[in-house]
Amino acid sequence: MDVQTYVIRLRRALGPDVISTTPAGYRLDADVESLDLLQFRDLAEQDEAAAAAGDDESAARLYDDALRLWRGPVLVDVDSGALHREDVPPLVELRLRVSEGWADAQLRRGELPVAELQRLTTEHPLHERFWEQLLLALSRAGRPAEAAAAYRRVSTLLADELGLDPSPSLRQLHEAIRAGEVSSAASQVVPHELSAAIDGFTGRADELAQLAKLRASSDGTSTVVVAIEGTGGVGKTSLALRFARDIAHRGCLATSGRQWS
Repeated sequence: MDVQTYVIRLRRALGPDVISTTPAGYRLDADVESLDLLQFRDLAEQDEAAAAAGDDESAARLYDDALRLWRGPVLVDVDSGALHREDVPPLVELRLRVSEGWADAQLRRGELPVAELQRLTTEHPLHERFWEQLLLALSRAGRPAEAAAAYRRVSTLLADELGLDPSPSLRQLHEAIRAGEVSSAASQVVPHELSAAIDGFTGRADELAQLAKLRASSDGTSTVVVAIEGTGGVGKTSLALRFARDIAHRGCLATSGRQWS
């Protein structure tokens, strides 16, 4: 069968405008909406951008969308040594990175995707990052004994298959779990710890608007620090408390401290 016959069949299957004729030969014109591979790569870029900006809700949703496009091994029915040698490994690596990002986003949101991480560690038994995430999810779920058992499994796998010990980060997480330094999900809830609203607060509309404007100027990658100045008794604390209570319900108040994620 000649090339022209293949092209005719492809045009019938894909549409007449998908394959065009050029002086150099034939060209397949595919955009992001028409090819799942391009959609996957595009979503992966959006995933990482959202995660870098600290928007874990959007990141988790985008990671889900990207992973749903993955329907099985890449080019499993294509007999091409070059494709499997040059094109498939980068795609497999990208999928692993997206899966890692998905689990990280879920853990930061307080979710505990234990079942999915157990599946990932079974599917990729030598991929240590999935084991770290599984140990963390199990510990936060109040299952430290299962986390210890998982660590023993991966330690044995790495020793038998590669002759290696677990990575320093995996060992450190295991030691932190043993020492009780990784809290369960229930203990990670942090109260706002704001004082009660002050009765009789009025005015200060301009100042509140200015504070809101300063807060909106943040690009999501840094923290805006504002100092309220004035003589004693003018209402600095009342103003700060009023603004804090106004924005607390939007999840804008952050606490800092060491955590495993």
